[in-house]
Amino acid sequence: MVDGASMIVDLVIQLFIPAFVAIIISIIIFGNINIIFAVLMLIWISIHLITCAYFAKRCAKSSHIHAESRSTLSGRLVDSLTNYFTVKIFANHKHERRNLQHYQNDELNKHKIQFKQIAWLGVALLILMIIIPGILINGYAYYNWRHNLISVGEVVLVFNATWNVMSMVWCMGIEMPDLFKKIGVCHQALSILQDPHDLDDCSDAKTIVINAGAINFKNVSFNYKNHQNLFNNFSLTIPAGEKVGLVGHSGGGKSTCLNLLLRMFDINSGTITIDLQNIKTVTQDSLRNAITTIPQQPILFHRSILENIRYGSLDASDNEVFTAAAAAFAHDFITKLPLGYNTLVGEHGIKLSGGQRQRIAIARAILKNTHILLLDEATAALDSITETTIQASMQALMANKTTIVIAHRLATLLHMDRIVVFEYGKIIQDGSHDELIQQAGRYQTMWNAQIAGFLPR
Repeated sequence: MVDGASMIVDLVIQLFIPAFVAIIISIIIFGNINIIFAVLMLIWISIHLITCAYFAKRCAKSSHIHAESRSTLSGRLVDSLTNYFTVKIFANHKHERRNLQHYQNDELNKHKIQFKQIAWLGVALLILMIIIPGILINGYAYYNWRHNLISVGEVVLVFNATWNVMSMVWCMGIEMPDLFKKIGVCHQALSILQDPHDLDDCSDAKTIVINAGAINFKNVSFNYKNHQNLFNNFSLTIPAGEKVGLVGHSGGGKSTCLNLLLRMFDINSGTITIDLQNIKTVTQDSLRNAITTIPQQPILFHRSILENIRYGSLDASDNEVFTAAAAAFAHDFITKLPLGYNTLVGEHGIKLSGGQRQRIAIARAILKNTHILLLDEATAALDSITETTIQASMQALMANKTTIVIAHRLATLLHMDRIVVFEYGKIIQDGSHDELIQQAGRYQTMWNAQIAGFLPR
């Protein structure tokens, strides 16, 4: 996209602006000789611009579509290569090859459509370059000379001016295909950045202000598209500063609860409030900036460790990043790396271990420092030893925050103020670990099963 934008700027400065200046000067010269010459030049330029505008819209659209197709193909290719081991152990090479062939054929077809439209543009510009200026302007100049209306010098001046304009416009025509192609690519890239939300903010949406972090789900009903209700008059209140664990079998609604709090989806009815502010009446950006989330698989950018941690607060100083890393117990291992905080982590943080990636994500969350913290299976991908080593950094992260933790390893929830047990979108138990373990119910069954080494899903 950067190369495309640079090319567009270069063409505008080096070619299009000089061309328009030459056209204006030529029109002035023609007007001094004979106003008819200026009118003919204006007619020619007008037809030329109308033709270019017509094809520009079509070519830019086809270039956009082609860029999207090419982006999809690239994504599928990277996805297959990144998951090569999975493809190999499932012996799905042929499936992946057919899958890539499908997207490759689609990209090729889109390219053919784009090429045809650009070819038609070239033909149209060629006709405009030869017929109109050759017959109308130069022919009219010859006619005036034959009837002694203009001198030979003025004829030569008209011919030269016309030729200069033709040359400039011809160069513009040659560059038009690449220009439209780059415009389409840039438009496709920018559309991704400019359309970050599937939901729209309301017209009078405000910036949320969180001073405590009290959360309230009241009579919430929600269903995924074309599915039955997952939540039906669901209610849950979490006072400010409370640490709550969500447990239950997969599909019970735990992750959906967090997604609704982040307003990844709109609820069908009911309200979700934070510090008495309905999240539907605030901007999505301000809502998500006010909540820190650590997923099961923390995603790191292929950038330096310093940049990855600073992503939690882009204005943070280096010392603030170092402090956050120390609080996450990540500073020691980072400083032992050859390049320290300037170490590139590789795609998805592949150069770091699972525990190291998790500590980078925790440092990033500490740096963000919001009143509300959401942990969705944040330690599930770690082995027990590694999980134990980062518990101290997790405790530092959760200090003085309203925290919601989803976990299947119940031992990680022993220090929660409350544990809420979900089943099919309903809360079937709610209490501390000590309270729930004494009650005959789902939590006690899950705890006993896990202690025995097996937790049914």
